[in-house]
Amino acid sequence: MSDIAKLPFHDRVEIVGQALAMAAGAKPGNAHPWAVDYHRRGDLTLAGVMAALGQSPAGFMTSSDLASSIAEAVRIIALEAERPRDLTHRTITRLVSVPDFKVGAVPRANPINLVELDHTGAVPTLSASIAEAELSGMKTFGGILSLTRQAIINAEWPLVASLVEELTQAAYRQEAAAVFGLLASNPTLPDGTAMFDASRGNIAITGGAPSSSTVESSIQALVNMSVGGIRLGLKPWAIVAPVGLGCTLAMLFEKGLARLLPGGFFTSPDLTGTAWYLLPDPAQRPVIGLAHIGTGTEPMVDTQEGFRTDGLGIRCRHSFAAVALSPFAVRNEGQ
Repeated sequence: MSDIAKLPFHDRVEIVGQALAMAAGAKPGNAHPWAVDYHRRGDLTLAGVMAALGQSPAGFMTSSDLASSIAEAVRIIALEAERPRDLTHRTITRLVSVPDFKVGAVPRANPINLVELDHTGAVPTLSASIAEAELSGMKTFGGILSLTRQAIINAEWPLVASLVEELTQAAYRQEAAAVFGLLASNPTLPDGTAMFDASRGNIAITGGAPSSSTVESSIQALVNMSVGGIRLGLKPWAIVAPVGLGCTLAMLFEKGLARLLPGGFFTSPDLTGTAWYLLPDPAQRPVIGLAHIGTGTEPMVDTQEGFRTDGLGIRCRHSFAAVALSPFAVRNEGQ
């Protein structure tokens, strides 16, 4: 692989980085032919990698080429590796893009009624009222895992993928905790009333664990929900519940509840107590928003610059916030 060492810095880093990513189990898109060949035929021990970079193995801890190559591998693994990620919590949300971390609001139009046209066919201008969901919880979570000096010496490249996977899974778990935790916290909305309150008509009359009667009561509350005399016509879509109700819900869905609730059911350890929730399709009327900065909906995974410690740090940062967009769901107290 001496030919790689003769290439310009960015080319050899790209090729070696892609080869390391493949050695870690990733499948880079549009991989460089030399990287594919190096991965198949080359020596991916530390000595072999340093030789491909045209450097002595003894200097690996100060090599910017090796640090940059591992950083390239981390980037590829984070973007291209086919790893299972639990994003079920996003299914019940609407993704919201915000420009920065400032405390602000997410505006939305309240429900309206259309007006029957007269003989002229003129379409009247309607007066829309705007509600604002308060967005004040944008936070950044992060952490660093170390690819140790010994792991690099041992050329444990699959460990790189494992570290990236653990960091990203931790980020998604915290997202899920924020989403489900928002339901459980029953926040006060900007109108001064709790998200779930009897005055809104969004607490089921028949409380108890999920059953034919309690689900029916929740469905009736959701379907009959109105705002300012405007009936919303919401269709029941999914149930969100504590994990202790998972078996009960699974049996109910097997017996036919799936036909009424096409979204299925979701359970979370972040929901404690006995309360469970009936939600409409977020595409029809979202209840929870999941906000990210710009289009950055995925965790940022990269490396620390250079070998700052006895190894190389793989870093993850993720910024998000869960925000209550509307009270158009039903809470069943479960008791």
